[in-house]
Amino acid sequence: MNRNKGPASSGRQLPGIAALLATEKSPDVRAALWKRRIRLVLDQGNRGAAEEYIAEALAEQSGLPAVQTAAADGFSRLGKWEEALGAFKRAVELLRGSGEERSARRLELGPVYRLTEAAGNHAGCIELARGSEPLALVLRARAWRRGGARVELPFLGEENGLSSRLLALETAFRDGDTRFLPGLVEEWDRSEPEWRWRVFAEGLMLSRDLGRPLEAWRKLGAELSRSAVLDPRFEVERKAVQALFKSRGSGPRGVSLVN
Repeated sequence: MNRNKGPASSGRQLPGIAALLATEKSPDVRAALWKRRIRLVLDQGNRGAAEEYIAEALAEQSGLPAVQTAAADGFSRLGKWEEALGAFKRAVELLRGSGEERSARRLELGPVYRLTEAAGNHAGCIELARGSEPLALVLRARAWRRGGARVELPFLGEENGLSSRLLALETAFRDGDTRFLPGLVEEWDRSEPEWRWRVFAEGLMLSRDLGRPLEAWRKLGAELSRSAVLDPRFEVERKAVQALFKSRGSGPRGVSLVN
């Protein structure tokens, strides 16, 4: 049994982190300590303490990208999505200002894009996805498709990471063949859980709307519905997935997870 997980373990670690913060001088180490402290109190379900620590961390080191991303993560887990998006955008600005373009783009094409998309801001998504990176090419096609336009999908060559997985979903939306998507989700490693959920939820509902069999999705639904997914759409979608499988059929076609 893993004895290092859960609220009790979090409670034991917090005093040590507080002691380190009282003496530690390194800004980078302090940023990591704040991040850990925020996560621990959230693991305990102590939302008030999390909000307090986020505010303290930002008051102390708002100019550090690591503190902004720690705050963004905390805001996400609190369900404060606008604040999370603002903190992620500030982190992007700070990273870009210090010449860390690759890290800035990683945030832009990850949580910033997803939160912008969840808000229904298709123009914002298209702007974020301007670029020649494989992921940007796929996300730009995705943004146009979600905005109601049909554009040519990019050719990624040997790319076989996140970009190719999202391209597989976009391909399914164009040719209506969802048979390979459950296997793609099942074989996915545990990285990028938010994107994994998007491929699952959107692929499942596309399959339902096309009248495809859903049995291959059922086991995945039981697993993924218990996941922790930091996306504003997750709770509504999770309930829709559970209701779909409880219906023992294809479910009501009027319910759509793809906005």
